[in-house]
Amino acid sequence: MDHGYVFLVFASTMLIYSIHRIVGIDRVSSLKHSGRFAVIRNCKNHIKVYIVLSTLGCGAALLVTDIEALKLMLPIGLISLGYVIPFLPGKRRLRDIHYVKIILIAVAWAYVATIPLLASGLHFSELWVGFLEKVIFIFLITLPFDIRDMRIDEEGGLLTIPIEIGLKNTYRICYGLLTTGILLFFLQIIGVAISTEIIISGFIIYGLTHLAIELTKNKQNDFYYSGLLDGTLVMRGIVVCMVF
Repeated sequence: MDHGYVFLVFASTMLIYSIHRIVGIDRVSSLKHSGRFAVIRNCKNHIKVYIVLSTLGCGAALLVTDIEALKLMLPIGLISLGYVIPFLPGKRRLRDIHYVKIILIAVAWAYVATIPLLASGLHFSELWVGFLEKVIFIFLITLPFDIRDMRIDEEGGLLTIPIEIGLKNTYRICYGLLTTGILLFFLQIIGVAISTEIIISGFIIYGLTHLAIELTKNKQNDFYYSGLLDGTLVMRGIVVCMVF
């Protein structure tokens, strides 16, 4: 494992999210004094400290990360900055383009998870099923965030899947993605490392993810989103590490 790359992903993620909090809080004027937005507003100085620390962390990680991984990471790094920094006409960010937000999140995280394998010399043709499964998984756990943020997105004039097709149809998409994701999870290991443990791990990962999605219904508390839904990424990593 390239520990430099892992630390670079950690530091750059912290940097991107911190910038997003500072930039984004001023774009939700009617909500910035309530809920999690009030917390962000009150902690702006702390978040600025995180930006400094994560920038230093990125600089240190760059010195020890494999050069091939850095080359592969550069495009997604620039896209991630464009996701949070308003550089488009009308002071818009990439996330302010209709329907783009969730796609960028899914593709970016799936690509970041695939980079170490690409840097090791494997070709994308050998990895595309696993990459697609990761895109599906991230898309799946991100859709409920779009449901939670419907009011914010509507205020900003941003079209998202839940706004366009409604809650019932959005949850139908979630259930379809659950089925597709677990099928791709098994497809990527057929003929390679299939075993009872791996089959069980797939059902655990997608079963717990299904449960997390169900628990977010009609909820706004960040515990259900930053805790449970984002926590499925940690859960997935633990389950995979235990099996492999």
